[in-house]
Amino acid sequence: MDWNIAKHIIDRLAPTAALIDARRGNAIETGLAEAVASAAGAMRAAGLAPGQRLAIGCDQTLWTVLAYLGAQYAGLTAVPVERDKLSVALGDLGAEGVWVPDSAWLEGLPTPRVASLVGPDSLVGAPVQAEPRGPDDLAALMATSGTTGRAVRFIMVTHRNLLTNTHDIAASQHLQPGDRAMLILPMSYCFGVSVLLSHLWAGGDCVLDSRFTYPDTVLAAMDEYRCTSFAGVPSVYRILDTRSALARMELPHLRRFLQAGGPLDAPTIERIRAAKPGVAFYVMYGATEATARITTLDPALYENKKGSVGRAIGQLNLRIHEPDKHGVGEVMVSGDSITPGYWCCERQETVLMEDGWLRTGDLGLLDEDGCLWIKGRSKDIVKVKGLRVSLQEVDAIVNNVPGVLSAAACGVPHTLAGEALAVFAVVREHTEELRGEIRKALPLQWVVDRICFVPELPLTPSGKVVRGRLAELGGT
Repeated sequence: MDWNIAKHIIDRLAPTAALIDARRGNAIETGLAEAVASAAGAMRAAGLAPGQRLAIGCDQTLWTVLAYLGAQYAGLTAVPVERDKLSVALGDLGAEGVWVPDSAWLEGLPTPRVASLVGPDSLVGAPVQAEPRGPDDLAALMATSGTTGRAVRFIMVTHRNLLTNTHDIAASQHLQPGDRAMLILPMSYCFGVSVLLSHLWAGGDCVLDSRFTYPDTVLAAMDEYRCTSFAGVPSVYRILDTRSALARMELPHLRRFLQAGGPLDAPTIERIRAAKPGVAFYVMYGATEATARITTLDPALYENKKGSVGRAIGQLNLRIHEPDKHGVGEVMVSGDSITPGYWCCERQETVLMEDGWLRTGDLGLLDEDGCLWIKGRSKDIVKVKGLRVSLQEVDAIVNNVPGVLSAAACGVPHTLAGEALAVFAVVREHTEELRGEIRKALPLQWVVDRICFVPELPLTPSGKVVRGRLAELGGT
């Protein structure tokens, strides 16, 4: 069997499959398969050989998608990164080639050993056949620095990983031919890649848009292009809830909301569901080390399983490592979607324990129906006067205070308590009354060192809070 993920995607494309750039107004509305084969041909003509790595400067355009799929079709390892990580991909990682949207992206970068491809025209070549790939051949290297601010590492993702996870995602989300995703998530993020691949796999297609700073503009594009799926991380849904016209727009074609990338508080989910009662809301859980998706809560179970992230998708297996008396322990996962490990500065480091299970670092429990409940991160636990306090729980409480747009907490040293909480909130109005409401919402036994109002929270390109940088913030 040929495991080349891009070939499988191309073979499953609907004749009408399109890639549409809503911001720029351009599109590939026919011939997507030919465009991918042409991009692969251009890479081969540039001297890139199967197994070599192509760093891809991600700018949320259809050309980024062509570079990603074309690289895999040609047997290369795609390395999609944000602009600020290109130097790491070409330097520490040593990618043999690079594709960037324009020549300005190359300024100050190391010169790759084989080829530099610049702009859309560099992705046009004589079409070639897909390069056969084995199950364990690398399809992608996904950059991650987590949300703690540590150095960039690259997770190795095989063709087996992508093929398996893409199939399972499409099935768990009930994707159908003709489904069309609005993709605001970057291709450098496993969630973004998974939305693209799963919709193409199912016979659908994608609209790309990088304008979520203006959420109503994206909602209007969803209406114009008849999008059936919308995917976002918690910060995206909080913006939809508090700063958009979602409730006032009809969006008659929208069928599903897809949410992952961290916990989203129940009140926000409830308001989104109330704004669009006919749209299914999928709560999901995943990790780049598991390719993308681990669990999905089917919308039919939502009312009975509020707060759960659902059951393992497809062939994945879950277990709880060393559970306490309440059944809470570290969440562990096994299956064909689990990646081989990290590739860091030319060093391969394993992700797995010896028995083949991924240690996620998340604390959770499994109920009698096999549904997973995340209780926090093992490294996101603060000990306040000996009490274990989940920072995710703090975030959820503060985010539910009226007047708070988004918030996150971290632990700080405290002379008496050992550790205390520092809360950082983006709010509608800076008032002492609101600061008091936030403090009253938190249990009295939790020592709070400070509550700061800030203009914005530090976020990764995919919209996750960088908790490791919170303590550096000033605020009022």
